[in-house]
Amino acid sequence: YLEATDEVNIKIDISDTLEDALSKVVKMNYDVVLLDLNLPDCQGLETYTRFRLHATHVPTIVLSCLDNLELARVAVRDGAQDYVPKDKLDSELLIRSICYAYERSMLKAALLNFSRQLESRVESLNSANVQLQRFNTILAKYFLSSVEAIHLFAKQLEGLYAPQFDQVGRMLLENVLTSS
Repeated sequence: YLEATDEVNIKIDISDTLEDALSKVVKMNYDVVLLDLNLPDCQGLETYTRFRLHATHVPTIVLSCLDNLELARVAVRDGAQDYVPKDKLDSELLIRSICYAYERSMLKAALLNFSRQLESRVESLNSANVQLQRFNTILAKYFLSSVEAIHLFAKQLEGLYAPQFDQVGRMLLENVLTSS
């Protein structure tokens, strides 16, 4: 099916057994894997489950001779990009499935990268908030001690020099004492 198209550039690597596929997928970088559930060394959904244990990073399209909706749902729920029954397979469907699986994996990688960037920014903002809280605490202590010093100084002025103040001076002193 794939050799009959000029629409996309596809390199094909075939494995006859699950063990062979697993040995290749850990050594090479594949964009998409087409995984047949009926292999000589493994059959059914166990094939996908075992493959997924070793190749969570590779978008996988499950191919099966069974047109079983429940099996398809389980495979997709467990991470398969698509489930294609072999009896419904044609080159257009297969190419579309491969392209969509690849695009979804690229979007997933971009979202994961963006999520990591956001987490890093949140961490930086949290660190900055801690620093601001520390600064705020120091500033508040300094401000309070400055206000207390002004109040004490005003009290001393009142005690020592209040009789010498004119009416404006007494009013200003009273304002300082009541506002501090």
